[in-house]
Amino acid sequence: MPTRAPISGTAKFIDPDPTTGLTRVCVFKTQENAGYVSTSPQRHFSTGLPKMVLTADKYLVACGTRPLRKPGIPFDGVRVFDSDQLLWGGVKDVPRNLIVMGAGVIGMEYASMIDVIPGTQVTIIDKRDDILNFADREVVEALMYAMRLRGARFLLGEVVVKVEVVNDTVICHLGTGKKVAGDALLYAMGRQGNTHTLNLD
Repeated sequence: MPTRAPISGTAKFIDPDPTTGLTRVCVFKTQENAGYVSTSPQRHFSTGLPKMVLTADKYLVACGTRPLRKPGIPFDGVRVFDSDQLLWGGVKDVPRNLIVMGAGVIGMEYASMIDVIPGTQVTIIDKRDDILNFADREVVEALMYAMRLRGARFLLGEVVVKVEVVNDTVICHLGTGKKVAGDALLYAMGRQGNTHTLNLD
């Protein structure tokens, strides 16, 4: 059975084929020069010219996820970044003082990894009063205890109302009036499906 090479681009469902009635997908050229790195899902937000049209009676949508991003957060991929940007290499140095927004699985994974590096401090901020509430409480408490022994801070029940970068410092303004400063901020407030460009409606 012959194999077909992968088709690179951004897919979008369009009107069915007028002759066969089969569903069609238009593949657009990926916007590679819009100021985004080649691995960034942001490059799909605006696409170029149509590349080809594919027709089939069934489609399997397996497009993965991307980090949720709150409007107003000054993402730059260096001082303020999401979990994907952290993996893509924009962060060149380990922050000595990292703020982590979000105490879910992803936030706690990276917070605990940075926390064990000598000379670093991690501050975890989350609006919930507890973390990882789906997990065994004894395990969660042991994790928090071990992290606190290494200097980690947990600010639970706190809402971040504003994030700004002043010179080389990231400042989080909390709803209680507190301010938290750090060298960098990891925004880890969940993920969402990469379906926004597919025209599924």
